[in-house]
Amino acid sequence: MIKGRYKVIWEEGTGRIHLFDLEQDPRGKRDLAVTMRPQSEKLVKELKSWVRNSRMKHKRLMAASRASKGSKAHRPKVSKRILQRLKSLGYLQ
Repeated sequence: MIKGRYKVIWEEGTGRIHLFDLEQDPRGKRDLAVTMRPQSEKLVKELKSWVRNSRMKHKRLMAASRASKGSKAHRPKVSKRILQRLKSLGYLQ
């Protein structure tokens, strides 16, 4: 995740954290996670929150998708003109 001048990498499997100052080190060669521990922990906390929220949104979308499969009530109404246009463009058969 990049926030401001910092780039943080969190390896979920190992828990390792890497922090780079992109203004001072644009290529990300110097890992500052140990020397700037409070900054790296703050950014990792934000990153973990984003990951958790994204996973929850994904689960809700997948559940809604499974629930609406085959249900005509959730399908949008599309005009004949739009259907013809989509067919002409190769999106529908």
